[in-house]
Amino acid sequence: PEGAFDEGVVMPMNPITVDDDVYLFYYAKNRGESWGEPTTDGQSVTTSSLGLAKMRRDRWVSLSPVGDVGTVTSSVICFANNELHVNVNAAGGSLRAELIDYDGKPVAGYTLDECVPITSDSMDQVVTWKDGHDLTELIGTAVHYPPEVSRAMRIKFALERAHLFSFSC
Repeated sequence: PEGAFDEGVVMPMNPITVDDDVYLFYYAKNRGESWGEPTTDGQSVTTSSLGLAKMRRDRWVSLSPVGDVGTVTSSVICFANNELHVNVNAAGGSLRAELIDYDGKPVAGYTLDECVPITSDSMDQVVTWKDGHDLTELIGTAVHYPPEVSRAMRIKFALERAHLFSFSC
């Protein structure tokens, strides 16, 4: 904001990860003029300082509904793990996931209706359906035998007042 020590120039340093947070130290000046010189209005002096911005790890951007509710469908994915993990903030809302087969139809047992809604803020939450979370039988043996290719599917996420930062599978 106007009048803040960092309203002019901001130069970030390399980010540092501390547990689940990322610290961004930055050099800042209150004006664009040279340091220590009077400003053009003659009312103040250009000063500089060191600032610190903090954010949660892996939360630079998110997929979020434009209104309260929205869906997003991934491109085709070959699973490399037998679970679906999400980095999500669904506190005050929910996230559900659906697996979609190559033919564009939801996979039985892994639909939005069968998904247990995630309603928390979690950096690493396993998605669970009514019958569980282990996808080994569904995706094949690629997790255990890397030369083989696992079952390719899409993932449809339903977001209600939630922010999906990332997913892995």
